Amino acid sequence: MEREILFCLTAFQMGVATSEELKEIGRDLSEKKIASPRAELIRKASITPDKVKTIEHAIDLSISLHNGNYRKLLSLRIYRKLVREAFGDSITISQNGELRQSSPKIMLDGEDTDIH
Repeated sequence: MEREILFCLTAFQMGVATSEELKEIGRDLSEKKIASPRAELIRKASITPDKVKTIEHAIDLSISLHNGNYRKLLSLRIYRKLVREAFGDSITISQNGELRQSSPKIMLDGEDTDIH
């Protein structure tokens, strides 16, 4: 899953994906409506095969600097900040690089006093 999130973040950094798309993908992922954020982003943002290759190449370069350790890369402050910007609160990364998905929230109309 880490590589899939890196794909989304890299696409966001490159201006290929919007935060609105990624927030929706993050919500769908936390609600288990989708299994692959990468595939969903490619579909939703109509990312061409050439752009997919470019994004994958950028990920390969970044991860090679961290000896293939995705968690170490994701634990960097810049990536934790990017996740907040891109995914809102639907996905978070701990300081050790662990991905966490928010639990689905139930929204109710009305006031608290309306709940019996």
